[in-house]
Amino acid sequence: MVLTKTLVSKTNFAMDNHKGMSPEDCLWTDLSAMIKEQYDGLITVTNWKLVTVFWDIGQELNQYHAKKEHAEYSEFFLRTLSTQLMTVYGPWFSENHIKNMSRFAAQFPRPSVIGSTTPVIIWEQIFGPAMILKKEKDAGLKNIFNEPWIASFRRLLEPAKGLRIEKKIDDIEKELLRGISQYIEKYRDEQNKWFSDNLNLFFLKIGERINQEQKPVIRHASLRLEKEYGSAFCENQLYAMGLFVQLFGHPLVIRIATLVTWEHIMILLPLPELEEKLFYVRLTATQGLSPAGLRKQIAGHVYENTNGAKEREQRTIAKLQNPTTETKVSKKGNNIFIAEYVHLEFEGVDKSLVVYNIFKNRYFMNFEKGASYF
Repeated sequence: MVLTKTLVSKTNFAMDNHKGMSPEDCLWTDLSAMIKEQYDGLITVTNWKLVTVFWDIGQELNQYHAKKEHAEYSEFFLRTLSTQLMTVYGPWFSENHIKNMSRFAAQFPRPSVIGSTTPVIIWEQIFGPAMILKKEKDAGLKNIFNEPWIASFRRLLEPAKGLRIEKKIDDIEKELLRGISQYIEKYRDEQNKWFSDNLNLFFLKIGERINQEQKPVIRHASLRLEKEYGSAFCENQLYAMGLFVQLFGHPLVIRIATLVTWEHIMILLPLPELEEKLFYVRLTATQGLSPAGLRKQIAGHVYENTNGAKEREQRTIAKLQNPTTETKVSKKGNNIFIAEYVHLEFEGVDKSLVVYNIFKNRYFMNFEKGASYF
């Protein structure tokens, strides 16, 4: 895994704007600003990714139309296609909506700037806002997971078996079905993991700020945070975020945040040894363990019964705490860009096999409920 140095460095909190404020108010101000920023980024990136996959599907549809000689026949197949897509992936694939995807891809280039609001604005201007997660201009953030968005969005992100490709359709139609199915499933898997990683890294930032304060200050701030933003920010959860940073340290904590869910992390935190925690992170990532599966492995004392487990994880700790770096220089026009990359290698773990279903993650569900308070 490669991260830019800015992601690995610890968060610094400027205190210049806190003159005359109590420690409790300072903590509340900082965390409240971080939460609002997180919700804002969540909406922007989610919308961008959603509209981008709409464009990709529209492009597949346009290529299909170009290969078909009889427009009437292709229109008939699109109705059948829509029915199949809606059955597996939900109502965002109605006949009218997939036609809008086709028009979108025909009229505009593929969105290329990550997080840009431009494709979302274009989509809303042409097709109306009914299919896009909302952010109100004047009222702050609306609950992005409220009806009517939530039902369709949850359905889209639920793991599914995929489309059944019938033998009676021709090769062009089979190619279209496979292409659309691959785009949707790739989006679903990446979006679920992005939500999970993003949540973990956000809790990491909260933990860094929490660790700067005393318990009475944290307790006071947590009461207000929980009331304003939901149970994801209750006192026990804030302590868990701080403990996560304390126990693993940088940049080890960042690598772990991208391999398992917060549910897994909450199970790992009480384990006595850092090596044991890393052993079960490795086991979870390589075997795709669910939280229940992880608990079962811990109860079975797999770490204690595995020869050389502690020594291996000690080597992992040494590598992650002293990562190799690489500096790259690039030039664009008259501007020169210098970036330092940090290689966070977890020996034997190339990627996580955990099946992410973010709406089954109770910590994420507590987090997203907080958006309704804006």
